Amino acid sequence: MIVYLTGKRLKQTLVIVVFSMEKCELCGKKTAKTICIKCRRLICESCESPEAMLCKECYEFKRSLEDQRELVLNYIEKMLNVCSLKIQNQLCLRCNVLRELAISLYKMLRDLLEEANKELFEGILNRGKKIEKELKRLLVIILTVQGLSIAPEP
Repeated sequence: MIVYLTGKRLKQTLVIVVFSMEKCELCGKKTAKTICIKCRRLICESCESPEAMLCKECYEFKRSLEDQRELVLNYIEKMLNVCSLKIQNQLCLRCNVLRELAISLYKMLRDLLEEANKELFEGILNRGKKIEKELKRLLVIILTVQGLSIAPEP
């Protein structure tokens, strides 16, 4: 049973959860102690993940998603290394394809960092911010040589 309490002095609604011997919605055996913050199912202590307030299924999904995003970050880093090598050649440095590749990598990285921030993928956030600095440096070099301007960040 979930009871919602609101009051004039409260700036937000308080939610009080009362379990009256409800069974866990994952195992169906033990008494539920909390609710998974992702799927909103009642879960017992045995079905709660090491990461607080997630059921084991949501935790596994989150780990799988983080692993997939780690592969995307690996790709961005490898392509950044390729681009860094290519800018040493003056002919490549003036190439539109290299510029567009670097811009695409930057957009891909920004989208990845946004998702990592929402999902609390700390490892991806930390590594991604380091890669972002290097990618920005590369883009500044390419855009400066090609005579293009960079809009200031908001």
